[in-house]
Amino acid sequence: MTSDLTRYGAVTAKVRAMYGKRLQAADYTKMAAMKSVSEIADFLRAHPNWGEPLASADTASLRRERLESILRRRYLTHVLQLFLYMRREDRIVMRYPILAVEMDQLMRVMRMAAAGQAAEYIFDQPEIVKTLSRVRFDLLPRTETYDDLLEAVRNTNFYTSLKRIRPENGAFPPYLLVEAQMRRAYFRSLGEMLRGRRGKSGELLREAIGIQADWINIAMIDRILRYYPALMPDVLQYLLPAGIHLTALEIRTMIALESAEGLRALLARTHYGSYLAGHDEDSMEKVGQLCLMTFFRRRMAGGVPSVFMPIAYINLYQNELQNLIHTIESVRYGLPAESTKKHLVIL
Repeated sequence: MTSDLTRYGAVTAKVRAMYGKRLQAADYTKMAAMKSVSEIADFLRAHPNWGEPLASADTASLRRERLESILRRRYLTHVLQLFLYMRREDRIVMRYPILAVEMDQLMRVMRMAAAGQAAEYIFDQPEIVKTLSRVRFDLLPRTETYDDLLEAVRNTNFYTSLKRIRPENGAFPPYLLVEAQMRRAYFRSLGEMLRGRRGKSGELLREAIGIQADWINIAMIDRILRYYPALMPDVLQYLLPAGIHLTALEIRTMIALESAEGLRALLARTHYGSYLAGHDEDSMEKVGQLCLMTFFRRRMAGGVPSVFMPIAYINLYQNELQNLIHTIESVRYGLPAESTKKHLVIL
């Protein structure tokens, strides 16, 4: 404990200060009412957490895709800088943002390959990701078959899970199944990173992973009930085994539902019932994100300095990035400001 207090006291103060500079609800209200992507870029250029990479940008000609790429790079560069404050033995825990980037890039190229557009894939992350990753990003633009994708991930944490669902004819498996298997590999990797980690920080990290897994499962059950009911007999292969606050009986009761209509009433009687109050119109994905971000914010605000603190901040910062991207896309396509704000997770 003394070692954590000594090592992570400064970084905890740093991330709390950075989180204090986060975008506020009023900022999102302003941006949602803007008329162009350029206006948002100008607004962000003056913000302490997002302005640096936009300082020399020609915002007048900045397109949505380019602005989003700049912000994603800013997020990841900012995250990787926190490695400098970590004890060497803790740095493995910080590898999970790289896993998340790998998963995002692989799912993107799969969507492009399914549309015959994989050759247009461009790696849009900081170059250091290639150094830290074992994905063959150079092979992704050549992805024409599922075997091509498997070759690109042969030396990664995803290979075994993805190979397991390879069809005999080498065609792409259903997107939903690939997504589920990739998430399983991701959470299995997180569990391996935390293996043997004890103390309060280990408890908090495992609880955070469990909460995220619970809500991914809830959202997946809701999604399948609504849009893919024929998949319900095999629903377990789409779920994660890493949850924490839902019992086996509660999961079995959920997957026994005949429609999504009864899911909220069932969840109201679980550990997560209080998070549903006042969110009748919100998706399960949004409620789950709100639950997880609330967990990180509360623990970061009042917890003891440890490796958990920078990880909590990274997740909160990523949520801010997701809010920004949604706002930018809404403005680009002329959606009403009120509609935009309904999809944001603002604490």
